[in-house]
Amino acid sequence: SHRAVLLGSCRARCPVGLIAWIGAPYLRSVVVRDAAVTTWINTTSAPIDGFLAGKPLHVGDSVGKDGLIATIENPLQDATPVVRAEADLDKAKQRVRSLQEPTTGLEADVAARAAMELADAKVEAEGAEKILASVKSAYEAARFQPVKAPPDAYVWSLIAAPGDFVRAGAPVATWVDCSFMLVDVPVSDVELALLRTDAPARIVIEGDPK
Repeated sequence: SHRAVLLGSCRARCPVGLIAWIGAPYLRSVVVRDAAVTTWINTTSAPIDGFLAGKPLHVGDSVGKDGLIATIENPLQDATPVVRAEADLDKAKQRVRSLQEPTTGLEADVAARAAMELADAKVEAEGAEKILASVKSAYEAARFQPVKAPPDAYVWSLIAAPGDFVRAGAPVATWVDCSFMLVDVPVSDVELALLRTDAPARIVIEGDPK
């Protein structure tokens, strides 16, 4: 006997079992029980040291468009830049408040200088707010890192559980991409004569009503 190797996509998460293969020119079908459906198990690792946080996907779940399987949190990430940026913002706001005293009764040149100082203080406070937002964003990005896989892949296994501590580079989960699979089908010499290279084929998984 010979083996026909087909490349295609799957609807089932882990397609194993009976395969009905229809070969060109579609004169008959070949039904076998020892065909093999193969895909590749890929591993995704922790990008940083930390704990597996939140609610990761479960085995068999489909990965969403964001590619997120789980999140690693490093609670020891240095928050000093955030604290400093918050202090700078508080200082800038205090200066604005101190310059917002009524200028009624002041000489014109004094009132003008006070108005300019207040405007400068407001610009400084706005800049401090932007710096704080940027610093916070960088801090959150460093503290929380995603464990990802291609969109529409399926989670094959979770190596780490929620709350587990993992080192950077340690495997966290495995996944498979069912959009590309290898189907190995045995065929007899008689059936082989009906086949041609690149002929279309239809694969039916046992238990799949479609």
